[in-house]
Amino acid sequence: MAGVLSPPLDLADPDLSVNFTSAKVSAEFAAVALQSFIQTGTTVHSIPLDSIEIFVPTDAEPPYTLRQLLGYGNRIGDIVFFMQIYEEDRVSHGGDTQDESCRYIAMLKNDPAGTLRPPMSADFAAKLVASWAIYAMVRAGPPSYPVPKFIKEQIGMDLTHDEMCEQFTSTPPVNWSLEWVRSVDWTQIGQETLSRFGLGVAGYRLIQPFKYYKPKSGSPPNIVEACALMEYIATRAAVWEVHPVTRDPNLLNTLGNVNKNCLNLMLEAFTAEQMAEMSGRSLSKKLVLKHDEQHINYRSWSKKLLDRLKFTDIF
Repeated sequence: MAGVLSPPLDLADPDLSVNFTSAKVSAEFAAVALQSFIQTGTTVHSIPLDSIEIFVPTDAEPPYTLRQLLGYGNRIGDIVFFMQIYEEDRVSHGGDTQDESCRYIAMLKNDPAGTLRPPMSADFAAKLVASWAIYAMVRAGPPSYPVPKFIKEQIGMDLTHDEMCEQFTSTPPVNWSLEWVRSVDWTQIGQETLSRFGLGVAGYRLIQPFKYYKPKSGSPPNIVEACALMEYIATRAAVWEVHPVTRDPNLLNTLGNVNKNCLNLMLEAFTAEQMAEMSGRSLSKKLVLKHDEQHINYRSWSKKLLDRLKFTDIF
């Protein structure tokens, strides 16, 4: 009734208690519960277990050896990944690899029809892995077009880049992290391969010119200083911190985007004639020679920054 006030509520009345159907998310609880999903979801290179199939005869039982799995026609990359997961399962289950929760089981496919692929010989697997390693070192990626002459002639690999990927792994090559190349003992590889790496390791394309060219006459002192820093990095042995696969975040924190800053520095430090001479040799003809004002860290580069950088020789 209009103008009539309701009596004051009795807040102690238990009938006013309500069980709501919504609640605020606990930040702490959610963080703990979702942590593993965040880690997995933000991992750039991860391999779905169901994207790899390991074929074995019906009468074969684990543990399997690498030689056995090659003999059953499995791909060398698939085998290595499978054996990693098998070992992780064995350790986490106290040696019991028959537990239904073992992840490696998801990859096993019995082949009762006897239709296994032809065996992969150890010699062929060696050429394939060596080719992948060289691609990782000189192009910072899986095999791609065109296939380097060195891989064809010195390694003896006659497959196309697509065939090398197909023979190495059944999962998309982009899933494969190439960080394993850092753990390889490169001092044990053949001299011919070492000499090939001397022609260029990934990450150095826009640094190498500073090894051969000096800044033009009249360049400001800060530009001369920046060129001296890049000349030092270009002339010393190749390092893991510069290689794109294993690049040290501290390098980016200290120098900024190295490639874009190097290009800007070259455009400011070198003559048009020098830049023209580099094009098609040190520099790709596809490279757009245009200054980018968003990357001007190079203006404060100097050899004093070496105290803030770490260098770990590759070879």
